Amino acid sequence: MGWEERKGRKYYYHKTRIGSHVQSFYMGKNIQTYIIHSIIQERRREEEAYRTMVKNEKKKDNEINAYHELVNQLANAVLVLNGYHTHKGEWRKKRD
Repeated sequence: MGWEERKGRKYYYHKTRIGSHVQSFYMGKNIQTYIIHSIIQERRREEEAYRTMVKNEKKKDNEINAYHELVNQLANAVLVLNGYHTHKGEWRKKRD
């Protein structure tokens, strides 16, 4: 997508993928076209920022989940070492 020079003049084309083909749409060459171009560029920057934020949040979630799993494993190990076992999902002290 962007400005293309044809016969010494600049024209703005918006390119869109439709299935496996790319189709060009002529948008113009006047001041409104510059405004449209800047709006599209700003929207793309916002979408990229959003994708980056989502990626970072997923990474944080994965780190929290890994930490949670590690804490659970550690707690289970401590309980087992202190003579507890699970019975129907509950921790109980083993009888002597």
